[in-house]
Amino acid sequence: MILAIDIGGSFIKYGLVNEEGTVTDSNKIETPLDNYDNLIEKLSYLYMANKNVDGVSISVPGTIEKDGMSSGISAITYLLNKNIKKDLEKITNKKVIIENDANCAMLSEKWINKNIQSAVSISIGTGIGGAIMIDNKLIKGFDGSAGEFGLMFSTKNYKINSEIFSTISMAKEVSNKKNKTFSGEDIFKLAKEGDEIAISSLNKFFEMLAALSLNLEFILNPEHIIYSGGITNQEKFYERLIQARKELMDKNKILNVIKLNTKHKLSKHKSLAQLAGSAYIWYKGE
Repeated sequence: MILAIDIGGSFIKYGLVNEEGTVTDSNKIETPLDNYDNLIEKLSYLYMANKNVDGVSISVPGTIEKDGMSSGISAITYLLNKNIKKDLEKITNKKVIIENDANCAMLSEKWINKNIQSAVSISIGTGIGGAIMIDNKLIKGFDGSAGEFGLMFSTKNYKINSEIFSTISMAKEVSNKKNKTFSGEDIFKLAKEGDEIAISSLNKFFEMLAALSLNLEFILNPEHIIYSGGITNQEKFYERLIQARKELMDKNKILNVIKLNTKHKLSKHKSLAQLAGSAYIWYKGE
């Protein structure tokens, strides 16, 4: 059994994962937003509460270099140019692995389908993360940053997609319009109750996610597109995404002459995909 940890922009999720990929005793705590030392203190506490484990696997946003150093762009800026792997190995004296969170989400699927040949993973959280699998191999790119779908530019106001896709940005938009603080989960509840501002914000979110999935389908032609993240637990998430894709295609009739065979599905592990995927790397060595 190992301790798996997913460090996100809002929460640190953790749980115990066995060799079959089963996640147990999962929970979450708030991610410290002030500094790296406080993060290491929290991670040390999590380990001490589970110190009988064989090792630790960690999922984080951003690019992970070969030596374990974090670089690139991250929702947690103080992680950049830090090496959690080495720092935790000193504390635990056990094997620690670290990998990009979206890559972990993709690898979690290998617990289910060991021979997955062609797939794209879209991880939805504070922003959008992505991963690409071709010929059963994770594609990391020249310097390890392949799959950063959330950094693709949008022509509208020259903003990058992560600003549009962010569940936090969606919550802020509704909060500002209603002059009251709401979470991403609250937006779904408000929309279900018929709140027009929440419905408009959610419609925009699903339209952008549908556009992203269509673009990836045209560019990479994967067999599967797999969606993960806490938001996928929301009622009718999948149905709303598929409907948004249909509406986009109906607006652009030329798309209807293109044969699309990609299968769309939610990750079996959903919000725990990063935990399972990081554990997969620890056990399987990928």
